[in-house]
Amino acid sequence: MEKRAVIAVILSVLVMGIWLKLFPPQKKLPEEISKQEIQKKVTVVGETVKRKEIKAATEPVAEERQIREEGKDIIVQTDNILVSFSTIGGGIKDWSIKEKGAWTSLVLKEGESAPLDFYKEALFEANREKLVLDETYPQGEIIFTYISQGEDLSVVKTYKFEKDSYLVRLSIEITNNSKIQERIETFTLGWEAGIGPEEVSMKKGRGVRGIRPLLFIEEKIEKKIKIKDDEIKEYKGKIKWIGIDNSYFLIALIPQEKIFSKASIEIEENIPQVKTNTVFDLKPGETKNINLNIYLGPKEYNRLKKLGNNLEETIDFGFFGTIGKGVLFTLKFFYKITGNFGWSIVFLTMVLQVILLPLTMKSFKSMQSLKKIQPQINTLRENYKDDSKRLNVEMMNLYKTRKVNPFGGCLPMILQIPIFWALFTTLRNTVELRHAPFIFWIKDLSAYDPLYILPVLMGIVMFLQQKMTTTDPKQAKMVVFMPVIFVVLFLKFPAGLVLYWFVNNVLNLTMQLVIIKQSEKKEIVQVSK
Repeated sequence: MEKRAVIAVILSVLVMGIWLKLFPPQKKLPEEISKQEIQKKVTVVGETVKRKEIKAATEPVAEERQIREEGKDIIVQTDNILVSFSTIGGGIKDWSIKEKGAWTSLVLKEGESAPLDFYKEALFEANREKLVLDETYPQGEIIFTYISQGEDLSVVKTYKFEKDSYLVRLSIEITNNSKIQERIETFTLGWEAGIGPEEVSMKKGRGVRGIRPLLFIEEKIEKKIKIKDDEIKEYKGKIKWIGIDNSYFLIALIPQEKIFSKASIEIEENIPQVKTNTVFDLKPGETKNINLNIYLGPKEYNRLKKLGNNLEETIDFGFFGTIGKGVLFTLKFFYKITGNFGWSIVFLTMVLQVILLPLTMKSFKSMQSLKKIQPQINTLRENYKDDSKRLNVEMMNLYKTRKVNPFGGCLPMILQIPIFWALFTTLRNTVELRHAPFIFWIKDLSAYDPLYILPVLMGIVMFLQQKMTTTDPKQAKMVVFMPVIFVVLFLKFPAGLVLYWFVNNVLNLTMQLVIIKQSEKKEIVQVSK
């Protein structure tokens, strides 16, 4: 029985071991913006204006030309985001989010005029130079206005913000000021700036997925789009939204009007670019209003679920998705109590042990029964070593006579496999556990233990378990071999996953000791009688 269980465990873990080898861990920490840089970003506009005012007294013409050519940065800061706009094109230059108390930039290619490729070289006028939202001012907007010189179109872009939201509402107004009908053929909505931080987006570490393009078309999200460099894929149909993501973050451009029916995806410098465009006519004096929601932030399940549009489906919970969602829900529940995802994993393990307790107890009792008849099994193997068929028949008769199920100890292990895999997937794909600390040296449960203490402790506990349950001399080597294999495989696994398996083994070992003591007491009582 022990041999079959060992083989089952090896096969179940082998897949994860191969996966880990294909996607080795990334040691580099994410690039973050320091508080000093944040302050510099927020105040740079005001400082620039002061310098320009002083310099304008001596060089007014040159300074005016410089502003027109270079444009100005407009800064917006809320509880969650720090955005830098440019008056050139009225587009986004940089977008940072507050993550674990620090700012992290999610734009890989700065300077791209996103999210519109329409009048992206034009110089807009902004209604303010910075916007800071707080409890006093929970909502606000930035308005960019362009009136063409020698042309007959005016464009107004209005970005609306809320202090505790990653969602920004963008309204575009295009007005035909001429006396003839104008045809707009180049109105393109897209995102070319990638998504960061860099170590998550450009490299595959800890099983982290790189950037992928996304397209919600004909009521279905296209998530597995394969595309090569310098290749362009085009799509036609009812487009609900376009975007890109990685394991932890998402950019989604969600048009509020159903006017887009074409989209294209291409790769440039390993960064996917998604675009959708439309064509429309403007009568003399007519104004076209196009509304758009922009989400650029973490892939938090509950937050994305509330926004609708199936955005929560971008979170990868793996093959056992339903179990993965249950694991995340339970971890977040315990987090509200403990304030620490490490202890949440400990409590989750304990709850699972309680649920599986009847099966686990039955498994341990089955192993104890097998242990008692091990000498008889060894005798049968010796007597029928040259007749495998007769050996199997005699062993089955022995199991039946002694009422022992040789496979009784395997069921709890089999049930643990989907839970184990769901937790593995949840740890590497949910932003809630990114950089989540536990205790002392473990600063990130989604990364491997930097000191390898947890894997070694787990191996020691496994060794004790094997030593207690193995009686067959032929399996003596397996007692040492199996824990060593598990330690090697788990060295680069997320610390949270190793913590789960370690606690699980400790609880199992404790129950084994209890059952052994109870069994010994029963034998003493029977002998005394």
